[in-house]
Amino acid sequence: MTSSARRRQRLVATLRARGALHHAQVERAFLTVPREAFVPGLSLDVVYRDEAILTKVEDGVSVSSSSQPAIMALMLEQLDLFPGARVLEIGAGTGYNAALLREITGPSGEVVTVDIDPEVGGWADERLRSSGYGDVLVRCADGADGWPERAPYDRIELTVGADDIAPAWHEQLVDGGVLVIPLWVRTGQICLAFERRGDGFESCSAQPCGFIPLRGRMAAASHVAEVADGVVALVRDDHTAARARALLRLPLDSAPWDGHAWDGFSFFAGLWNLPVFSIWASIDGGAAFRGGGFALIDSERDSVALVASAPESSALRLLSFGSRAAAETLESAHRRWHVLGRPDIDQLSVTARPLPVAPEPAPYEIAVDTRRWRLLLSRHAGPLR
Repeated sequence: MTSSARRRQRLVATLRARGALHHAQVERAFLTVPREAFVPGLSLDVVYRDEAILTKVEDGVSVSSSSQPAIMALMLEQLDLFPGARVLEIGAGTGYNAALLREITGPSGEVVTVDIDPEVGGWADERLRSSGYGDVLVRCADGADGWPERAPYDRIELTVGADDIAPAWHEQLVDGGVLVIPLWVRTGQICLAFERRGDGFESCSAQPCGFIPLRGRMAAASHVAEVADGVVALVRDDHTAARARALLRLPLDSAPWDGHAWDGFSFFAGLWNLPVFSIWASIDGGAAFRGGGFALIDSERDSVALVASAPESSALRLLSFGSRAAAETLESAHRRWHVLGRPDIDQLSVTARPLPVAPEPAPYEIAVDTRRWRLLLSRHAGPLR
C-alpha cells in the first residue's frame, strides 16, 4: 500500500470519527481519489489534514480553495448521489470535488463543473485529465447561469457561498432533484439540501458551513476584510469593517463563555436580527484570540464583543473591547437561546417560494426574503423565537 493510500485511509477514519462520513459510496470515493493530484507541491501530511487549502488569493482575499474534507463529505451525503446521476457543480476549485462526484456517479453518470475564473478552471481541467477524470466537463462561465447545454440535472452542488438562489439552478434541476447550496440567511451561512418541488424548494437537511463567496453577476454581498493585524472578518458592508478596525483598538475585558464556537447560537442570533459576523485570527498574528469565532458591534455605545478561543488554550472567551454593551447583548441573546432549548442548525426546515407570490409566514415560521425568494424557516423541535 502506498503512502498516499494509507493517508486516505486515515483521513476516512478521521471523517468517520468526526461524524462527517457515513455512506459507503462516499467513503469509497475518498479512498480512491488522490487529493495530492489536485493540490500539487504540498507534502502528504498537509494534503491529508482535515483542513481547507487555499489555492488562489487576489488582493489579499481568498478566491479559490480545496474545501475541508469534512464539509465535502457532508455535502456529498446531502446530495444523495446515485450511479448514473447527472451533476452540475458551481465552483470547480481544484477539481478534487468533481473527481469525487465522478467516482460516485460512475461510468453511466455525468459531471459538469463551471468556474468563473479561467485560471482556476484551467487548473481543474488539467488536474482532472491527468488524474484519469478527463470525462468531467469543465467550463469557464458565470455560475449564476448554470450550464444549460447539458441540463436538466439530477443534482446541483455549489461549492461557494451564495445569498440567493439563481433562477437557472431551479430551471436546470429536474423536479424532485436536489440542490445543495451554502446559503446566507441574514448574517449566517448554512448548507441546505433543497429538493425541487414545482416552483419552489423544500429542505431535506441543514448544517453549518463557511465558503468563499460566489463571484460574478450574483456575487454575494459578504466579503472578507482585514480588521486588525492577523484578524479578518466576513462582513456585508465596509462600514462594519471600519467600525471593527476602530473598536478592536479599545481596552479589552475577557470573561469565560459557556458554549461551543459553532453550536448554532451565532446563526440564531443573526436570525433574530442581531448584527453578528464571523471573525478569524491567525495563530501567530498576536491577536487576543485565535482561530474562528463570531462578533457583534454596538456602534452607538462604542463596543465590540467577540466569542473565540483564547490564544493559550481551546477554552472559549467572551472578549469585550470598549464598553460591555455588545457583550451584554450577546449574553442576553444567549440566555434566550438556552430558554428555547439551544436550537441548532440541523433542526431547521426551510421552504423557498418565489417572490412576489410567496405566502406569508405561519406563526411558527420566520420569513427571510432574498431578491428572488422568500425563505420560510421553522424548527422540528419547537419555536424559533
